[in-house]
Amino acid sequence: MPWLAEDDALGLSIMVMVAGEPVERWRCNYQVCQAACCRIERGLTLLDIKEIVKATRKAPQEFVTLSTVEGPSLPLVLKRRGGGCIFLEQDHGCALHNTGAKPLLCRMYPFLLSRIIPADEPMMVITPAADCPGYGTGPVLEKSFMNEIRRYGRLYVNELRRILRYRNQGVEPKEILRRELQT
Repeated sequence: MPWLAEDDALGLSIMVMVAGEPVERWRCNYQVCQAACCRIERGLTLLDIKEIVKATRKAPQEFVTLSTVEGPSLPLVLKRRGGGCIFLEQDHGCALHNTGAKPLLCRMYPFLLSRIIPADEPMMVITPAADCPGYGTGPVLEKSFMNEIRRYGRLYVNELRRILRYRNQGVEPKEILRRELQT
């Protein structure tokens, strides 16, 4: 299913396009790839940060840093340690996996955000992660799996809009975080 659409809370449609090779079966095989997905920079939404704070009782400064990437991406990212995500454990597992607080972009795996095309009806383009050893293994990806990807994409785009509203007002990322965590 290459196109997925859903109306968000504001009644706007958000399209999610899956580009690249189709993924019919997938199972996370993080022991084989040594959690390659956790070795790339991950943008954090304000919702992600709030959920991680609640689940871990960590202060944001313990796991959030500013992105070095310019542009309309998320300015807040997960800190890194030893070449991977700060929540990557020695056995290549994720400390957030069973907390319900994994960031939206992590939840969308095995798909990676390629780009967002802004418009009245924004489009999120996602692609299968290159060289993931889990492709072709495990269960068939059911419609419910793709519905979850769509839901995470919708949440991500809405969160990006929220941050962009702040940025358009000239509010710096650290101030955005301070304001949001007070509420």
